[in-house]
Amino acid sequence: MSRSREGREMLQRLILMTALMLLLDGHIEDSSFAQTASEDSYSTAMKVWEKSENLSVSPQAKDLLVSEFGEFSERLKEFGGNVRWKDGTRTLNQTLVIYYLSDLRDRKVAEEQGGNAIPAPKSQGSDARNDRGVTTEWKFSTIGVLDVEAYPVKEFIAKVEPVLKGKKGELHTVSQPSGASIILDKIKKPGLTEKTTVEEAGEHDIRVVGRGVRCSDKVNVPDGGTVTFHCP
Repeated sequence: MSRSREGREMLQRLILMTALMLLLDGHIEDSSFAQTASEDSYSTAMKVWEKSENLSVSPQAKDLLVSEFGEFSERLKEFGGNVRWKDGTRTLNQTLVIYYLSDLRDRKVAEEQGGNAIPAPKSQGSDARNDRGVTTEWKFSTIGVLDVEAYPVKEFIAKVEPVLKGKKGELHTVSQPSGASIILDKIKKPGLTEKTTVEEAGEHDIRVVGRGVRCSDKVNVPDGGTVTFHCP
């Protein structure tokens, strides 16, 4: 074999190795970007929830939630987790984070009320302000690591997965005042208004009762879309 032929073959091998390395590097970068995008998506949802609830999630609890939701990223991707709701502002993943935090809020309220998940009446003046100086209906002001550990994301995903597997949409239930119980298809949903959940697509009977409000109607949850039920 001539030296020129050996040189050509060596050059070809170097070109192939370089191309393979570039492909691998690109794959690694894409995966890293996707992971970072998911983490940013979760963090954005937490900020939205904090603002709407006048509650805060501690930095340590946020890190834990990003980690725990990240463990289910591939499964949630199969359910369209990164897809934005039609005519909505959130992805399914972001809705699930907000859904989870509202569940956690309701559990915390129930514990503080001896199992009766009714928020404390909003008072007036300085006593109504939490540590951040924000008026809130809730007696507590922060969601911490211990709260997250008491309600693992794994438990939440197991609860909602049957709905995620089928046709689904986002349901936002609000009342004035907030803190009323939600009854969907004659089944009392855990928790209180204001609340965002993921429900089976289609028509549902809905009732919102408590805190001086009482509403009963039908709500149509659009497949892949979002709807808000107001009471009154």
